[in-house]
Formats: sequence, structure tokens, C-alpha cells
Amino acid sequence: MKLPGVIMKTKKQTVNQVTAEPREEDLEDLFTFLPLKDLFFSKTNPRKRSRDNDESLNELSESIKSIGLINPITVRRRYGIINAATGKEFDPYYEIVSGSRRYMAASIANLSEIPCIIKNLSDKDVLEIQVIENLQRKDLHPLDEAEAFNYLLETQSYNQESIAARIGKSLSYVYKRMQLLNLSEELKKDFYEGNINQMQALLISRLTIENQNKLLKYYRDISEVSLTMLKKDIESKFHLSLDNAVFDKADKTLIDGISSCINCPKRTGYNPQLFDDYTEIDETCTDADCFNAKVKAHIARELANKDNGLIPISTMYYSDGDRPDDLLASGEYEIYDPDKHESDADFIDAIVIEENRNSYYGSKLKLGEKVKVRLTTEEKTEKDEEYTEEELEKHRKEREKEDEKRGIERKVEDRLKNKLIDEIIRLVPMKVDELLLDLVTTEIADQYLGGCDENLLHRHGIEESSPEWSNYENNFMEYLKNRGSIKERFKVLLEFMLLLDKTHANGEIIKQYVEAYGIDIANFKKDITKEVKKEIKKQKEQTIPQNKE
Repeated sequence: MKLPGVIMKTKKQTVNQVTAEPREEDLEDLFTFLPLKDLFFSKTNPRKRSRDNDESLNELSESIKSIGLINPITVRRRYGIINAATGKEFDPYYEIVSGSRRYMAASIANLSEIPCIIKNLSDKDVLEIQVIENLQRKDLHPLDEAEAFNYLLETQSYNQESIAARIGKSLSYVYKRMQLLNLSEELKKDFYEGNINQMQALLISRLTIENQNKLLKYYRDISEVSLTMLKKDIESKFHLSLDNAVFDKADKTLIDGISSCINCPKRTGYNPQLFDDYTEIDETCTDADCFNAKVKAHIARELANKDNGLIPISTMYYSDGDRPDDLLASGEYEIYDPDKHESDADFIDAIVIEENRNSYYGSKLKLGEKVKVRLTTEEKTEKDEEYTEEELEKHRKEREKEDEKRGIERKVEDRLKNKLIDEIIRLVPMKVDELLLDLVTTEIADQYLGGCDENLLHRHGIEESSPEWSNYENNFMEYLKNRGSIKERFKVLLEFMLLLDKTHANGEIIKQYVEAYGIDIANFKKDITKEVKKEIKKQKEQTIPQNKE
């Protein structure tokens, strides 16, 4: 008896002898049983690297032994394959279009034949069926999917837009999948073996192969690096902002064989589908090596143009006798500032050819930047005689004024970020599942303990002398556990992450929250600036009597 909707393994339908040329009836779909020896894996199947383990295949094999193969596999006739043993052509053989897992399980079950539906399909039809069918599988690896998309692009009349439309996914989805093919072979292996996850793989794949290899050297075990830390490391080490590039971004002649930044696929704004985590105004170069090469080419071009009359300067400090003769070092010049200098008449044009990368001693000047400078009191040109006492006093006051200005800016910036953190915590809805909170807390603690949790305890009035301060590796977790409600714990967790962002990531996350909640920075900054200036004024007044004594 034949059960409805079930193909019994004991039923068999005979196949007419197939000739070398397809007959008219070949155009119709045909159900039959075919010998396993006549079936071959498809070269285009996206699921080349099966993620099934031996246990799952054995389970399916046992099921097939028990009740038979219920769902037939889909195949198509192929001609022209040569039998390596005999040297003769198989006539015909059948390419597995879909159902390779069922085929493997049937092989394990030692079946000699399995039910099949023979379809007359073109290469394009086969690949479409395979891609779409495999997209429905939860265990399809993204690299397999990416290779299938790439095959469609290279061998069929598809582009990214038509692929997205055909599979019902966004254009961004297709671009991101295909970008994974840019991973180095080592990282592809790591990805497939589960050492890195999909989001990590995508972030890394947007780097050049050379920079991917450099990135791997930074980590003892990349599988232990959190997504947040990985993104920050990539951006700090390999990404550079194009907003204030010293060279012309539209210049395609700066370096032979290298396009302009405007037409470069490694610019985030060039492909918003791939870099949708960057805003339109956040123009970023993802190839620091290329960026730096353009900076050097820009400097060489500017210095070679004698009409510019530029003198080379450095933002580094040199000991006596160490500085190159043709270079002005930091401390030997001052930069023209229209806010404090009445005229630029005694300033000359210069270009920065060497920079101090030390974050503490470094200058705000960028490599390749053109500025106006004049020599300080230690260095004099042939036109200079002696500086008068009045001139020296003037320079001293200007430097004091500049130092005070920078001190105010630093204090305002620090307090502003603290104020914004308070405002963000006040505005963000504190809704989170307790289990998720514990998982996130553990991940953060594992990755970021030390330094920033001290700032957190300071903000809550806990001093170094208190018991909660004694073990900085555990104090954050202990302090968080003592906050009581989920809402209060989540509030402290958010505060911790914002402090981490303030300390180590230039406030990018804070900036995103400010934009999302429409926080008015201008008013906060105005009030804080007044407060800082008032404090400095009070400090000056308190020091005057001491100076007079």
C-alpha cells in the first residue's frame, strides 16, 4: 500500500534508456529511482563544506534505514564526464541539484538507489535553485553563500542588485556577504572553524590582506577579543579620517596607478551598503597604508615646487645637535594664530614633514599640513638682531595666554563628557532582561577590567581608602551586584561603558547617544566653560598675594 505523500522505498519506476542527446520527453520533470553510483555532487552547490557532524548524518541514515527516503532529491542529466578507470564517457550521469545531505546519509545507510526528480535545467536555473534552497538552511555558512553569490556575478547575468531581488534580501546583505571573500585564507579557516564570528569576520574583511595579517599579530587569540574591542582596534590602527586630509581627495595623479579617494572602494562613503555603520559625514579611509603614502607624496610634491617657498618643520623635540640642519623642530618656532597675532607679516610658510605621535607630547598639527610660522627667541634669522625686553615679555604673555586657553579647553572637554554621560543615563530607558544583563556584565568585565572601573567608583564617591577599592579587578563586579534592582544595575553598566568610551575611544559612543536623544551640547559647554573660567580666575586671585610676598 502506498501512503499519501510518501514515496515508498520498495516502489520502483523504470527509466528508459537515455541517449547522448536529450529526447523531447527529457524536457518534462521525471520521477524515478537512480543508482547512487550514477549521482555526482554539483560543483556550484553553495553548501560545499557541510557543517553536519557525524552524529547528525548517522541519525538521518538510521531514519532512512527505518522508513526509507521520504523526500526525493533533485537532479539533472549531464553528459561528457570521463570514467578515470576505463577512460570512457559515462552515459549519462546525474548532477545533484539539491539534496546532497540526503544523498550522503543514504550512502551511509548502504542504499543502492534513491528516489530522484530529474529536471531539465540550465546552469543558471541550477544555481538559482541551489542558492535559494540553501538560504533556507539555518546551518549554511556565510562563506558558502558568498561564494555562490560570486559565482552568479562571474558566470551568470547577475549583479548585486538582481541577486538581492532574487533572494529577497537587502542590497547591504549581499555586499556584506561577498566582502567575506576578502578574508585571508587563514582567517577564512578561523571563520569556518568558529574561532571568529560573522560580525568579527566582516569587520576584518574590510581591511586589506596585509592589514589583516598585521591585525592578527596584535592578539594572542583573536577568538577571545570582543566585537567592540576589535572594532576600536581596527579603527585606531588602520582607519583614518578623510575629513581633514592634507591632500586633495579628488586628485587621481598623486600616486601612479592609485585612484582618487573619491573613486576608491576602500572609502566608507563609496559603498554605503558595505559600510552602513558609518554616517555620510563620517568619511573614513580603511587603508591607512595608502593614506600615508598619499600624505608622503603630497609632501614631496609641495617641497619640490620651489614657487611655494615652504620650509620643512617637525612637531618633534630634538636634543642639541641631533636636529637635521634643514629642519625646524618643535620649540624652535611658533605658529601663526589670527586670534592672538595682529599680523602674519613676519611669519613664513612651512609644511610639517615629521610628526610626534606621542599622545601626550604630540602637536595638533598633522603630517603634511601647511602653516605659517616664525622663529622663537632661541632661533634667529639673519634679519633678526636682539629681542628687546618688551618683545620677550610680549612673547611670554602670549605663551601664558595660549597655555591657559588649552588648559580651559581640556577641562571643559572632560567635564562636558561627564555631563553628557549623566544626561544619557537620565534619558536612556533602563529596560533589560536580568539574564542578558549578567551575560553582558561578565563579557565587559572580562575584557575591560582596570582603570575605567576606578573612574566609576570615583564618580560614586568611593575613595581609595574604602574596602570596595581594595581589589580593582573585582570591585566593578561587586559594586554592580550591590546596586539592587535590574534598572539600577543596568544604569551603572551603561555608565561604565560610557566612561570606557570617554577614556579610550574619543567619545564616539557618547556622540551617538547625544545625536540619538537630541542632547543640547552647546548649552552644556557654555555653562561648563563659564564654570571653569570662574575657577581659574579664583585660583589666580588666591595666588597673587603669594607672588607679592
